[in-house]
Amino acid sequence: LPVRHACAVARQAGVRTQTGERAGVRVPPPLCPLPRGEGKVCKFLYRYISSVGKGTLLLGEKSKHLVVGGIFLKFKNRFSDEFRAWNRGYNELRPNYYLYWEAIKLAHNEGYKIFDFGRQFKFQQS
Repeated sequence: LPVRHACAVARQAGVRTQTGERAGVRVPPPLCPLPRGEGKVCKFLYRYISSVGKGTLLLGEKSKHLVVGGIFLKFKNRFSDEFRAWNRGYNELRPNYYLYWEAIKLAHNEGYKIFDFGRQFKFQQS
């Protein structure tokens, strides 16, 4: 599916995003099983970056169910994807595409010039 269409599918299904800060989230909620140790890394990273204003947690929900989430870092003029996950029960909504589009819009609205899609880790499956 083209990205525009995938985003429209999620939006029409009622998926909405908000930042973790706006939602009052202190710890990223689990979306999927993480490799050993990664959950602690995500929690520590989010707590630190949100306390110093160097990142944000972006969450996508549908009918109060968490569908997708990601931690994005902010440094100088760069907005970078660091961790993301989605609930595989919502794959047909293409929540990862929707999250990326919402993150790009957020980065643009906050004045960032570079959107970094992040890196591929060995444990991530393509």
